This record gives sequence, structure tokens and C-alpha cells, in this order.
Amino acid sequence: MIAIDDLHKSYRTADGRLSAVLKGLSLQVPERSITAVVGPSGAGKSTLARCISLLEQPDSGSIRINGQDLSALSGEALRRERRAIGTVFQSSALLSRRTAWENVALPLAWLGRARLRQLSRHDWWTALGLTMMGNLIYYVCLASAIQRTGAPVSTMIIGTLPVVLPVFANLLYSQRDGKLPWRRLFPALICIAVGLICVNVAELRQGLPNFSPWRYGSGIALALGSVACWAWYALRNARWLRENPHQPPMMWATAQALVTLPVSLAGYLAACAWLHGQQAGFPLPFGPRPAVFITLMLAIAVLCSWVGALCWNIASQRLPTVILGPLIVFETLAGLLYTFLLRQSLPPLLTLSGILLLVLGVVSAVRARPEKPMLQPLADEKK
Repeated sequence: MIAIDDLHKSYRTADGRLSAVLKGLSLQVPERSITAVVGPSGAGKSTLARCISLLEQPDSGSIRINGQDLSALSGEALRRERRAIGTVFQSSALLSRRTAWENVALPLAWLGRARLRQLSRHDWWTALGLTMMGNLIYYVCLASAIQRTGAPVSTMIIGTLPVVLPVFANLLYSQRDGKLPWRRLFPALICIAVGLICVNVAELRQGLPNFSPWRYGSGIALALGSVACWAWYALRNARWLRENPHQPPMMWATAQALVTLPVSLAGYLAACAWLHGQQAGFPLPFGPRPAVFITLMLAIAVLCSWVGALCWNIASQRLPTVILGPLIVFETLAGLLYTFLLRQSLPPLLTLSGILLLVLGVVSAVRARPEKPMLQPLADEKK
């Protein structure tokens, strides 16, 4: 509810006179309602909106939103409340030389700059380590695995993360988050293992181009390496966020993005140099379709990396790690869906059976609620 009482606002004109725009205005806007303020040009509609949005400080009077007097705020308290109010300006307030995404991202980065300066050198090294494991090494291993084994097999191996994460969370964080009973987790592990066997057998039956045992085996090993990288990333990232509850998830996602950029550029230059040595005729640096390549890279960087890291950070700060892990099954299901959409075919029965077993295993793991950590009283010391 918005309650405005006896609001006054004046401006100084060019000739020094004081022009009163709002003269003792009072009104109430009920909760969950839409209210329109109408009037001729110069009546004070924009001034009133700017005062409610905390973009202007009234001369006197009060503006209360849900009982809090916003007109009395200043400093950090004022900035915090202002972020919770959305404003659509009458005239264009966008930077014409920037894209729509850049216009949105610019104020977000500006708001988080002060907190980024508060990060210690150890925090930046932690962000770099997370970036190397969760972005660079993980994606290199996963992309190589997909080339060697095909997308369904690699995707299903990555699909073990919903069980791998709770297992390691049980071993490492049971005292903090609670322990998932092993007797309830064991059926989920069996379903996952059988599902992986079904998918591998189905893919081998269909035949793989240029199949060789070493190539297929190395692809499986790379996929398992991807699982290890992302499991470490998820557990270490959740630990940092739990140890720093005062740090917003958006700031930590931005910090990881900042350290990712130079590492990614160095890796890309190395990849270009290697590709030039292998295929001298390949058009570098952006391939035969530069516009498509750049668009896809920007979309992946923004949506998959920054936005994805932001959502994961928020979940990591709010949920126990042992519950957070199984929810990543949506990544596995999305990967399988995209794979068969690109193939323009339905999955074979054996692959479909493996997918169903994976889902059953994850559902079984999610339903096994963690037990609260046991608190043991300290024994009295004998004097």
C-alpha cells in the first residue's frame, strides 16, 4: 500500500523564483491495485512519480510504502529501497549505442562494483579456480567427449551429477546440511547405473562414425572427468556462498565472469593457433560464418554462463547442497531433448528406458530427505 500525506515539492526557476509543483498532495493507493494519475501537462504527474520512485526528494510530507516512510531515507538505505522500485520513463532513457542487453547489464554491473572491490585476493583466486574447473576444463572435456561418444552417452554420464553431488555432500557437509540416508540413496544409484548401461548399449547398436575402442573409451573418460570437474565446482561454490552469506549471488557471478574473460581469450587464441597448424585453409578467427559464430558465443556467454551462474548461486545460497544436487537433472533432460530434436527422430526403446531409469533414480534421491545433524552435548570436564 502507498500512502502519501501532505506532500510538497518546489523547483527554483531560471530567474530565481520558487515554483511550487506539488502543494500538500495526499492520496492512498490500495495494495494489489492499478492506479492511474491523469492531468494536463505541468500538473505535477512526473514530479509525483519521481518522488514515489525516490528519484526526487520532497520538500516536506511523507511517502509510506507498506508502512515505511521512504521520504526520510538517505544513503545506503535509500539506494536499497530504490532498487526495489521499477520505473518506465516517459522519454527514452536507453543508451543508443548499446544493445538492449547491455542497457540492462550496465546498471547491474555498476551496482555491484563496490562489493567487487571488497573481495580479497584469496576470493579472486577462488573465483579463478571455480572458473577453470566449472567453465574451461568442464566444457573442454564435455565437448571432446561428445565428439568421441555422441551426445546421448555423454549427456547421460553428466546426468549422474544429481546423485554424485548428494553423495559427496553427504561425505563432506553432513554436519552442516544434514545427512541423506545411504539406504535410501542406494536404489537411486542402481537406477542410474542401469540407465547408463542401456544408453551406452543403444548407441553402440546404432553405430558411431569412425568408431574405435580407444576413441570411445577416451570419450567415456572425458565425460567422467566433466562430472568430477562440475561436482567440485558445485560443492566449492556452495561452500563459499554459505561462508559469505552477506555477499549477493549476482556479485559472485559477476566476479566469476570477470576472471573467465581473460582465461577464455587466452584459450581461444591457443585454439586458433592449433587449428591454423592443423587446417591452414580454415578461415580464422571466427570461422566461415562469423555472424553466426559471434552471436552464438555471446548468447552462450550471457545466458549459459552469467545468467546460469547467477541462478545457481541463488539456489546454492538458499538450499542445502544435498537437495540442490538432484535438481540439476533438468540439464540432462534438456540436453537429451535438444539432441533428438536435432536428429529429428525419436529415441530408441533402449535409450528411452535408460532415460526413464535416470529420472526414477533422481526422483528417488530427491524424495530421500536429509536427516538433521545430530547435536551431541559436551561432556563436563572433570576437575
